[in-house]
Amino acid sequence: MAYQTRGRDPLLDSSMAQAIEKRGKELLGIVLLCFAAIAGAMAFSYHPDDPSWMSATDAPVNNWMGQVGASVAATVFMVIGWAAAGVSILLGVWGLRFMLHDGAERALSRLIFTPIWLAILSLYASSLTPGPVWAAAHSYGLGGLFGDTVLAALLGILPFGTAFGLKILSLLLGVTALVTGLFVFGTTREDVSRTLRYGLFALIMTYAGIRAILGRGAKGAAQASVGLTGVMQSQMQTQLKKRADRREAAALEEDHAPGTIIEEPPLKRRVARVILDETSEEALPPKPFVKEKTGL
Repeated sequence: MAYQTRGRDPLLDSSMAQAIEKRGKELLGIVLLCFAAIAGAMAFSYHPDDPSWMSATDAPVNNWMGQVGASVAATVFMVIGWAAAGVSILLGVWGLRFMLHDGAERALSRLIFTPIWLAILSLYASSLTPGPVWAAAHSYGLGGLFGDTVLAALLGILPFGTAFGLKILSLLLGVTALVTGLFVFGTTREDVSRTLRYGLFALIMTYAGIRAILGRGAKGAAQASVGLTGVMQSQMQTQLKKRADRREAAALEEDHAPGTIIEEPPLKRRVARVILDETSEEALPPKPFVKEKTGL
């Protein structure tokens, strides 16, 4: 004889379980962002003179994370050099993915390749020429002891010269580090295409904005030039008019001044005046003839 048992209701329904899962991922993303900030502070405030387990000194600690941060940074930089900055970037990217619920399901399948990416970053950093400050404080390159050792082995295998081979390896390692980094960050083809579209759109909008600004500037400059030209012409006309008025006033004063000798007009003007006077006399009506009376 079979007995039927009453099934228990689930403690949480599906919607509540999904909500808890989302909040858990967001909380994990916040934790990853905090670790990214700590790792970035240790890496970017690294100073070779900080006291650590490799150097005993009474100098003050320059690392933002104190004595512990200085010791950890010294160890990581000695092994992989500036590739240590990749740890902070990686944690920050995945922290944002968990918070935004974008590709969090790809975390385990991508993060297992993190050591390979850090090794490639170390090799690429070793292929770069260190500055005088780094060279004076360290006996290894920018990629740490690991990067220098592996890079020297690769240069010995290549059939090229050291200088040319180093340039080729630096180019190849840079491209490989970029591609591997995109894979470790959980990037997909859709992400790449979306980024390219946004980048192209931003480039076009930036170009249009620059053209609009330059167009407005050119238009304003043209308007200002036209206005300035009009003002200058008006000022010149005013000055010319004032000069003409002053000359006319000075001439009138000279003509009416006492004791002024009036010069005889030129010959052409005198001839014209005589002709005008004769013409005026001819135009008058003839006088009536009056016979004079004589005493005869």
